[in-house]
Amino acid sequence: MRDDLDLSGVLSQLKRADEALTEFVAPLWPGARLAAAWMERGPRLFRVAETPAETGYYLLGTANDTATVLRPAEDAEARQYLAYLPRAAVILLPAGLAYPASFAERLQGITGPRPIHFAPDAPLESARARFDGVNLFYDRAEKTEAEGLFGGLLAESSIFTPGELLDTPGDGAGAAEAAARELEAHPENAVAARLNAVLEPAGATLVAWAPADGALAVTWTRDDDARTAVLPSAASPITSGICLPGARHFAPARLTRLLLDHLLDAWQG
Repeated sequence: MRDDLDLSGVLSQLKRADEALTEFVAPLWPGARLAAAWMERGPRLFRVAETPAETGYYLLGTANDTATVLRPAEDAEARQYLAYLPRAAVILLPAGLAYPASFAERLQGITGPRPIHFAPDAPLESARARFDGVNLFYDRAEKTEAEGLFGGLLAESSIFTPGELLDTPGDGAGAAEAAARELEAHPENAVAARLNAVLEPAGATLVAWAPADGALAVTWTRDDDARTAVLPSAASPITSGICLPGARHFAPARLTRLLLDHLLDAWQG
């Protein structure tokens, strides 16, 4: 062994590799209070200490059950995060919403107008998105008509053949146009769509909402129990994250299950 061998660099790399297994990449926006993150051994729930002022992808560090923003995620990290999530084909709507492009997306749980994060303002344009089971994230514009039609579950080994999907009732483009016209006539429906995107997957029903000193007073029912809360915004209170170095055995269904189980926690707590 060389006498002048300096182990400090090796030890520093090992320390950084160990620390990286306690960090995860996640999209954040004002109103996101919880993060369901896939760590090395499975999904865990963290309370986000403070969301940044700007919506974006971030690297977060964890300590016990708290996640803290360390820095903005690099473009390569954001792309790697998105690559782990299932694909979905959508049609963009006004007000930051999107509509399922085909029956395949409805099977994923995207059944109507739903918020999409990071999408351009391009109503009725087809787009490829990623879906964590609760939130839609813009990936890129669709390149071809065929890719737009079959870019959802078919890209993830769908049980449906193209012929079966073509025979499925429902016109995604026509329904999206109707939804866009409805939003233009009633802009307030965008707020209800954002609230329903959280409540419906959680098994709850929106009863009423109203502005309240810059916030929203929202009432919903769940299991015959009525709840009212004052929310800072209609945004989803929970986001998903992935520890990139520890994502080898990532199971999207398990992360989705944790998201759904805790959707209303931040609104009720």
